[in-house]
Amino acid sequence: MIILSKLLRDDVPKMMAWGKHTDPRFYHYNFDLTTQRGFDLWYKSKKKIFTRKIYKVETPDHIMVGFITIKNIKWSTKSAEMGIVFDPNHLSEGYGSQGMEAIFEEFFEVLNMERLYLRVVKFNKRAQASYLKVGFKIFKEEEEIFENQLLNDLLYKRYDDFFMVGDEMWADYIFMEMTKSDYLKLKC
Repeated sequence: MIILSKLLRDDVPKMMAWGKHTDPRFYHYNFDLTTQRGFDLWYKSKKKIFTRKIYKVETPDHIMVGFITIKNIKWSTKSAEMGIVFDPNHLSEGYGSQGMEAIFEEFFEVLNMERLYLRVVKFNKRAQASYLKVGFKIFKEEEEIFENQLLNDLLYKRYDDFFMVGDEMWADYIFMEMTKSDYLKLKC
């Protein structure tokens, strides 16, 4: 069983020991920071008191295997978006599903929110299966600008998952949601 707790600044260097994604479409999930200043800037960019909360996911022996972010929090509508990143060395071990189930409890019961949504690039079938497994439901598909434009030359020429609109690379995304009522049904 995983341990979910708030990510602290001192946790950031632990991600240096994480493996690397070998598929170039996932390079932007590799943790490549190596300096204290880089750690500070990364942590500051993730930690925004009113609109974002970030949690670490650890194994029972306190190995940090991932982090989950609740971002774009809209307190007035009780909704937010979830982001999730895991050490490639620990994918498909169940930690992501356990982490999301723990986030649901935090989000719906502790924070008393109503709707958690996420978006996943369509080619990421492993993540989609994980999200559906824990109860997320698809509510739309849409084309959007790909989240890392620095990889345009590498990805656009190599994979047909992408297309260019002007100077920007786009991809197809799937949008999913979990509502409080869906969560309560799953919990029973």
